[in-house]
Amino acid sequence: MWDKLNESWQFYCGKGLWVPFLALPCILFDRRVWFLLVQFLISGLGLLAVIYYHPHYSAPLAATFIAVLVQCMRHLRLWTLGGRPVGIFLTRLVVLMAFARIGIFIVESPRQPDPDVVWSVSRAQIAKQLEGKPGRHLVLVHYEPNHKILAEWVYNAADIDHSKVVWAREIPGVDVKPLLEYFRGRTVWLLEPDRLPVRLRPYPSSAPAEALQPTP
Repeated sequence: MWDKLNESWQFYCGKGLWVPFLALPCILFDRRVWFLLVQFLISGLGLLAVIYYHPHYSAPLAATFIAVLVQCMRHLRLWTLGGRPVGIFLTRLVVLMAFARIGIFIVESPRQPDPDVVWSVSRAQIAKQLEGKPGRHLVLVHYEPNHKILAEWVYNAADIDHSKVVWAREIPGVDVKPLLEYFRGRTVWLLEPDRLPVRLRPYPSSAPAEALQPTP
C-alpha cells in the first residue's frame, strides 16, 4: 500500500505540484470542496484494494485532483509572512517548476527510454534482419531467471510451419533435439534477450552463421 501511495504521488505531483497541498488544511473548512474530498477519499481507498496497480488506473480521479490542487493554490496565494506575500511567490514558483519539468522530460526521455519499449523495438529489429536473410530460421530464446515475464519475445504467425522465422523458448532441462529435428533445414539461432546489448548468435549445434545484433 505504501508503494502504491508513493508511486501515485510521484506520478501526479512529481517534484513541484506537492507545494500547493501545504494549504490542504485550509480547504478542509471550505464546503465547496467537501464533495471532491469525500469522493477522492472513497475512490482512493478503493484503489488501495487493487492488488496489481499502476498510477494511471486512478485516471478517473484526475479531474478531482486538479480541482483540489487549484483550490489549494487559491488558499496558498493568500499566505503572508511578516507582511510579505510569500503565497504569491510560491504559486508562481509551482507554475514555473511545472513548465521546467516539461523541458526536463523532453531532454531526458530520449536518454532514458522505457525498458518496456526497448525489448519490443529490439525484437522488431532482429526479426527484420532475419526476414531479410536467405532461407528459413529458428530462433531459440534463452531467458535468465530474472527475466521480466511481460517482455515476451516468443510469438509466431498463425502458420508456424511455413513461417520464414519461427520463435521458440529454450527450456532448462528439456531436450531441444525433437524441436531441431522437426524444423530441420532451418538456420538455428540462440537469442539472449537479457544481455546488454541483446545477443543473437548461431546455436552451438547448428551450422555457422554470422552473429546479429539489434541496431542501436
